Amino acid sequence: MMQGDQYRLPIELKYADGNFVTLEEVKDMEVFVGTTRKMLSKDEIEFDPLENVFYVSLLQKETFMMRGDVSVQARVLFLSGDVVGVDLGKLNVAQSTSKEVLQ
Repeated sequence: MMQGDQYRLPIELKYADGNFVTLEEVKDMEVFVGTTRKMLSKDEIEFDPLENVFYVSLLQKETFMMRGDVSVQARVLFLSGDVVGVDLGKLNVAQSTSKEVLQ
């Protein structure tokens, strides 16, 4: 990823048995990409039921603030009341020469 990128980051969540976590099981979810926080309840995270993938929308101005290795973590509030966190690894964010938001 490069600073200034704007796209939907795919996140696939699975249980230990390999089954996918689906939107029907989730009350809310937060995802941190570095220090940028996105919430399902604020419509900042979408779910594609055909792919069983959650998508976190990142904006140009948000990725301009990222550099180097950036941690990605999620915390899921299930309808059961359980809250489970998961470390999704790191993204390497390359420095961009440009610092302009394209419109």
